[in-house]
Amino acid sequence: MNDKLISMKTNKAVIMLIIAIGAVIGLIVHSLHNYIVDRNFEPVDSAFNHTQSASSYSWDGKSISVKGGFVKGMLKGEDIETVIVRSLAPEMGIELISQKKQDIRILVENVDSGRIEAQGNFKIVNRGTGNISIEFSLGENNVEGATLKPRYNNENYFEFVILGDNRLFYQTISNFKVPLYTTLGNHDIREGGRDIYGTLFGPEYYSFDYTAQVFRRMDFKICNCLYGYLQGHEIVICNIQHKKFSKAYLYLASLC
Repeated sequence: MNDKLISMKTNKAVIMLIIAIGAVIGLIVHSLHNYIVDRNFEPVDSAFNHTQSASSYSWDGKSISVKGGFVKGMLKGEDIETVIVRSLAPEMGIELISQKKQDIRILVENVDSGRIEAQGNFKIVNRGTGNISIEFSLGENNVEGATLKPRYNNENYFEFVILGDNRLFYQTISNFKVPLYTTLGNHDIREGGRDIYGTLFGPEYYSFDYTAQVFRRMDFKICNCLYGYLQGHEIVICNIQHKKFSKAYLYLASLC
């Protein structure tokens, strides 16, 4: 009887262990799948002016400048060259310069496509969920521009939210119909997350004016050792020097 009971408990423990191993493998596979952040686009190293929230990028005799957003990358697998721009403000300006005749499409993310008003010499090819695609027909040594801004109304509801911890919910917020202006949270920078955040959402700080309000994502310039603390190291020694004092601080990070 005892042997049978022990055998049943052993079998139960083995089954639970197999389930646990399967759950861990599933979690790892899921994480790898979700952290392929550039599965449908090629990130580009665009320049960004933090004080003006302006971005620019040049390639193959063409250049794009964006005010109120950043040049995120080039969309893969398209029959027409498509540049991805992510909005960082309700109102945006885009300028394209080309040395040769070519059609170029701009996919603008993070906008309320149902309310956005676009002006310029282009055609709107699609209004998606949280994005809008516009297409330019450029001539040789041609300059074209576009302005995008929301249509104002008197409805009393939130048009955007600001929060941190974004990269774990990227698939969810990609389906938002309203703009989401993100900030970098401590969980976002863990395990190389700062690079992932930059690829998906853009610069770590920026600002914009909207109606009578000024919105700023501040750069507090914390030292690198504090970034180490936030990234989950158990113990970090940080030397902070000031004109009047120099002292070593010990930070004990709780791993979560």
